[in-house]
Amino acid sequence: MRHNKATTLMNLMNLHQEKFQSIQDFRDQYLAIKKVCDVLDLRIGRCENDTREMLKKKNVTNPTDAQLSKQMDKIEEEIHAIIFMYKTDRHKYGNILDQMENDVLQKKDPYPKTISEASTLMEGWKGRSNNQYNNKYNEENDGIAFATDGKEEKTGNKNKKKEITVSNAEKKGTIQTNARKNSLTTEKQ
Repeated sequence: MRHNKATTLMNLMNLHQEKFQSIQDFRDQYLAIKKVCDVLDLRIGRCENDTREMLKKKNVTNPTDAQLSKQMDKIEEEIHAIIFMYKTDRHKYGNILDQMENDVLQKKDPYPKTISEASTLMEGWKGRSNNQYNNKYNEENDGIAFATDGKEEKTGNKNKKKEITVSNAEKKGTIQTNARKNSLTTEKQ
């Protein structure tokens, strides 16, 4: 049983929205793991002392067990909604999360109370993407870079292919994917 709880908790911790995964698909995936957590009685944020303090703020000084349980369920759902939002794609939704964090600093409570509310909010969000994330990671910058050596080759034949050298390649004209294969085969020999 402990192994199942540990594995489920690790799955929840490692879960993140994939780049092209819809918010609805990610919500369904998150809810499936949350359901397993519930079945295994793996609860998050169920602190009785915190719950009593929250109920005191609502003028409930001697809560019943039912009131405590109901409030703990509500707190747990809110925590899951926040966790869900932070596990979404920061490239798409970083702006809304940053805005909510700024609202918290101003003593506001901007976070949705349920996973469904969080999913609906993020799906309908019209704010522009956060440039901090788009500048570094976007479709236009897919990790490919080209460099020149500054030398021009003057030849009469315009169709002559220039030999290129890739920094990881040992031979001229070897492209990087082949350079890796060549270095692996060289090491094996």
